[in-house]
Amino acid sequence: MADVTCGRCGMGEESMEHLLASCLMAHTVWYVLVWIKIPFPHGDLSFNMLWHLLQNLNGSKVWKKLVAVIFMATFWQIWKARNVKEFEGWNIPMLKVVEEIKLNLFLWISCRSQFKALDWNRWLDFNLQDVIS
Repeated sequence: MADVTCGRCGMGEESMEHLLASCLMAHTVWYVLVWIKIPFPHGDLSFNMLWHLLQNLNGSKVWKKLVAVIFMATFWQIWKARNVKEFEGWNIPMLKVVEEIKLNLFLWISCRSQFKALDWNRWLDFNLQDVIS
């Protein structure tokens, strides 16, 4: 019988819910919410909790769209880090995963959206009030 224990934290059964939200490693990456000025939820994270948080944000359509892209990129980077561990045998530090999220998003948004003049330093501080209303 195959081992279904999470290869990242070893503390739970590997499932999409666990890998993307409740795994200790994923939970750490979700502190990206603090970077985008969204209060970090208390207690155990779940996919449903993150989805509910995303659906109930206050702000403009543009702001909500940007945050939705950040959520998708975060899921994607968590999944990529899981695959590196699973198939290549090495752990990507969670800080590195968060740095990749910020870098990839900056490149995607500044190259593929109306916000072509984003400033890297302001992006790192997520100081975009005058750019994104």
